[in-house]
Amino acid sequence: MLRILISIALLFAYVTETKGSAEWVSFKLFGVNGSKALDFIKMSDINSVIIRNAGLHFYYSIINKITENNSLLINNLTIGNNGYLWLATPFGIEKRTNIDTIKYSYKTRNVYDVTIDFNDNKWFASDSGLIKFDNINWTLFNKENSGFPAVKIWHICTSTKGDIWTVFSDSGSIGRFDGKVWKFYNSTQTGIKALGMDIRIVSDTSGRIWLR
Repeated sequence: MLRILISIALLFAYVTETKGSAEWVSFKLFGVNGSKALDFIKMSDINSVIIRNAGLHFYYSIINKITENNSLLINNLTIGNNGYLWLATPFGIEKRTNIDTIKYSYKTRNVYDVTIDFNDNKWFASDSGLIKFDNINWTLFNKENSGFPAVKIWHICTSTKGDIWTVFSDSGSIGRFDGKVWKFYNSTQTGIKALGMDIRIVSDTSGRIWLR
């Protein structure tokens, strides 16, 4: 019994220790009302990572430490080949470089998601439809020109086959764009009864699409 109590005490001390061992370093995450839930972690370069706090939409940059920015609200972000950050925010699209921030407000303010395809085109899910930016021109795909089943798009991903996949809000459907033709799938076809804003979509290395 004594050995068990000593083991529990050592375990508690290890968990509450913030310094960690020589191999592990622990960082304190800032939050409000005790919330520390993480939505994603993405690599920016070999020495830095970006963490988003899902509940509070906090943005963290870590380079041997965590820096908190309470003023930046983001829905999602991705990192381009040149290391620039592309952010989907409630106030439009932002491109962040090492020296400045460029803000875009093409056709919409509320942008929910962002991805980059193999040709370096940027795609944005928004409350006005799907936005494409080829680094020069902007294109909007919506109900009028593409037959979308809903106006808003919540989530998007690029498959390893090069297709763009979208999750439409409150329509019970997802879409696939092969660069020329749109195809839509509903709840009956996918077997998922409640397709909508809470459905996330990703592609694996084989090009298969996963919904959760």
